[in-house]
Amino acid sequence: MRAVVKIIGDVVANVRAEYDTVDNEKPYYDYGHIFDITDRLQEKTENPDHKLKQFPLILVIQDFPERFDENLINRSVEGLTMFLCTETKHNYKPDERYTNTFENILYPVYELLFKYLKQSTEIDKESLAHEKYDRLFFGKYDIYGNKVLTFNKYIDVIEIIFDKITFLQTC
Repeated sequence: MRAVVKIIGDVVANVRAEYDTVDNEKPYYDYGHIFDITDRLQEKTENPDHKLKQFPLILVIQDFPERFDENLINRSVEGLTMFLCTETKHNYKPDERYTNTFENILYPVYELLFKYLKQSTEIDKESLAHEKYDRLFFGKYDIYGNKVLTFNKYIDVIEIIFDKITFLQTC
């Protein structure tokens, strides 16, 4: 049995091969608890060799329950959450965010992600129903704007929440 995050990592590798045909580095991929991800992004920010190697980024947010069938062959995850992230500028207006980050970066990554999720032999193609949120200037809000930046960075995000995604055992 392979870990869900490893299966999705293989999907991201296929996305990367098509998205970044020159360097085969982007989009980057990470998973784990949101605090761990924040720490790793901060470490990259502080490292001159990795500072520019953070975005675009595909994240799988953990923890999530896995429900197995009676034969322990297939499993499903309800509410699996993924973030597609890219850096943004704090002073962008919504139309600038859509032009500069969503249309040019996040939407192409989103489309490639689903292209390769559907091609995976380890994912049931009929189980990809999801909710999608465009999160402009992702953070915690109050009436005056962002109080806390998620990941301590100015980012725009597509949040994906799967209704119930099923992972298949392959031989």
